[in-house]
Amino acid sequence: NVGLLIKAERNSYFCEIVSLGLNFSDVTSIYLDQNNNWWFSDSYFKRTGSLFYKNKYNLNETKSIMSKWNYNDKELSNFYDTENIFFNNNVNVNSILVYGDLAYLGTMDGVICYNLLDKKWIENNNLTSFSDKAIWDMEIVGDEIFLATSSGVLVMDNDEEMNISIKDGFEKFKNKEIYSFEVNQENLFITCSAGLFVCTSDGKIDKISDLGFKKIIFNNNQLYGLYNKNIYKIENNNNTIIFRGVHSFDTFNNFFVLNKIKKVILVDDLNNMQWEYSSIDGVVGSFIYDVKLGAEQMVFLTNKGISFYEWTRYHEN
Repeated sequence: NVGLLIKAERNSYFCEIVSLGLNFSDVTSIYLDQNNNWWFSDSYFKRTGSLFYKNKYNLNETKSIMSKWNYNDKELSNFYDTENIFFNNNVNVNSILVYGDLAYLGTMDGVICYNLLDKKWIENNNLTSFSDKAIWDMEIVGDEIFLATSSGVLVMDNDEEMNISIKDGFEKFKNKEIYSFEVNQENLFITCSAGLFVCTSDGKIDKISDLGFKKIIFNNNQLYGLYNKNIYKIENNNNTIIFRGVHSFDTFNNFFVLNKIKKVILVDDLNNMQWEYSSIDGVVGSFIYDVKLGAEQMVFLTNKGISFYEWTRYHEN
């Protein structure tokens, strides 16, 4: 009586343990699409800084690469590497982007696409002419997908061909490590080792901060950034620290959620109130990699899976 579901064929001596829920315990990557689907995956490199892992694939093993969870319908879908794309490599999904019927995965070996209608994996071999194949972040603007690499910004077509090029004017980011993107209307914010930049709809690129923020979020017409474990409010070329000692963060309206690794703090910035959440409150795992604040759910990404918290039921948004 340990909660396992076991399946066996009639008149067979062999039993099979049926997997329930996620097929991977560590969850480091997350994406919320326009249909209220949460997408999850893992990057061993982001967790450990190493590309090597003792439990690589073997010929008799098919692992889940990513999972999709519709919170309203309570429906989970696991997507498996049926074509052995990850056979010679560990699963290192650094970022996820879903648009229409295509799900893009930014990995240590480039972009891999999954066609949700045809249910097939598509490898992108168009990065061989570039010096760096590792993709850290992806952002879609119009019909183009911007790719963040350790040696600059690349642009990829939003289709199965996934042709990749360097956009005019973006040569200035060559050999610069790109950390993250954020889009506000038609403006693309780019944070990298050289600082924070904004690219406007007319193609003009301006530098707005010397700090290389690891993560940037635009909320309520205000830009926030994470640098050296501090959250900054960025305005008028000035950077003001508003929270300290933060591993990662997210924000929604007047609320901030601050990841302290062992616990998460929800802050109501308007009313100057805060609440703490940890394993004592039901968050699974002992290490929180990241946290996402949605319109209805707060999602904890941990070393033991995922926890959902319907935070708007208890906090007026």
